[in-house]
Amino acid sequence: MIENSKEFMLFNVYDYAAMVEQCVDNSQTFLEVWLLDEPSIAISLYRPTRLGILNRYIYAMISTWLRREYRKNSDCYEFEEIEGVERCFEVYGVKFIDYSTFLEKCNGVDFPGCERFYEWFLLNEEAFNSYWEKIADEVFHIMFANRGFLIRFSESLAEFVEDNFSVFIKTIKTDSNSIARYPQVPSWLKKGVFFRDGGRCVLCRVDLSGLHATDRTLHYDHIVPLARYGTNDPSNYQLLCKKCNLKKSASNPVTGSHYNAWWDY
Repeated sequence: MIENSKEFMLFNVYDYAAMVEQCVDNSQTFLEVWLLDEPSIAISLYRPTRLGILNRYIYAMISTWLRREYRKNSDCYEFEEIEGVERCFEVYGVKFIDYSTFLEKCNGVDFPGCERFYEWFLLNEEAFNSYWEKIADEVFHIMFANRGFLIRFSESLAEFVEDNFSVFIKTIKTDSNSIARYPQVPSWLKKGVFFRDGGRCVLCRVDLSGLHATDRTLHYDHIVPLARYGTNDPSNYQLLCKKCNLKKSASNPVTGSHYNAWWDY
């Protein structure tokens, strides 16, 4: 029995993943994650958490993008598009007030600038938030497996951290102007990174599982080194062998681009 599994619908999720990817190279988008305003969120730069910065970023980009879209282009949403939104709610089991019922209730109300769709959105805002949370979880599932995206995300976050370093609380920083290293990588994070990277060094692809060679030492490396304003967010970890980790040290961010082919296991 597979116990550690989670149900994902993956319905239109790649459209949302593309939306997030369009945002990631702009470090200013991290303002939407409230890292500068909420110490309880900023602490995630230092202490790895399951609901990490990448999770929060994905939700923030989706919700911010779509709120702006709904507000600016409410008059562009015809019944076909609205039915598509309702279909998404149904697929994910989100309770909502359907558009037809909304129109019946507001019969005769004259909305300025044909803002009927936006008013329907506001009426269902809790449902939209719930839907976006589910979608963000699924986008994370996809993006966390994409090392090319992870290095871009971690570099952009590092740029944001460097630009705003003086604002962060002292308890998460070192005297040498970097995010402090968390004392121990949590077991849940080790297991997740090991599984994602297939038990191999992402650079030289040497086996680190202990099944073929027992003299290998595995290292949980920061993709963007802490000395370069990298963080302890789960998205910034990768599996390296001892040799590759020592060679990489605190140099430029680097990760691997090789993945196991599906049919070669």
